[in-house]
Amino acid sequence: MGSWGMGSFDSDGALDRRIVLRNDGVRLIGQARAALARVTDDGSELAELWADTANGDAWRAHVAELDRRLGDIEI
Repeated sequence: MGSWGMGSFDSDGALDRRIVLRNDGVRLIGQARAALARVTDDGSELAELWADTANGDAWRAHVAELDRRLGDIEI
């Protein structure tokens, strides 16, 4: 961050952006995990549609893996 060249280093607000991105990241991860919970919940039309296919168990496993990965993110 900052500037290139012979001039003095002047922070360009990188720390401020990092804090905003961190807060946004926490919020977005929470929203993503909530969405995954909704689509796999009992009564979910999407879950019912997948349950009627040969790949329903694999779909649930992939969704669970995605949720686990989202839960492992450290911000």
